Amino acid sequence: MSNWFSAVEVRHEGGAAIVSPAGRLDAATAPELDAALAAIMDAGTSAIILDLSSVEFMASAGLRSIMICARRMGASGGGFALAGPGGAVAEVLSISGYADLLAIHETVADALAAG
Repeated sequence: MSNWFSAVEVRHEGGAAIVSPAGRLDAATAPELDAALAAIMDAGTSAIILDLSSVEFMASAGLRSIMICARRMGASGGGFALAGPGGAVAEVLSISGYADLLAIHETVADALAAG
């Protein structure tokens, strides 16, 4: 495990699970996020907001984690949104085309308000 990725924080607010990774999201750290997201989806959560505001870097492994979760939530009729991507992370989402495919909000509060 890398030393530049802190644990994934999960909290529940407004009927959604808010998942907040921090640091770098890459091949070394994405499995931890995958495990957290899988546990939340297995528990039957109806909405997930992935708070990217503390993610400084995201590689293709992070994009993979996002797409797997988005597809699984969509298939079950659940909601999925991203919140707070900044700088390089927002650029990766834009270049990859994910910004056109997913609901992306400036803040978790905005994502919660959007329902």
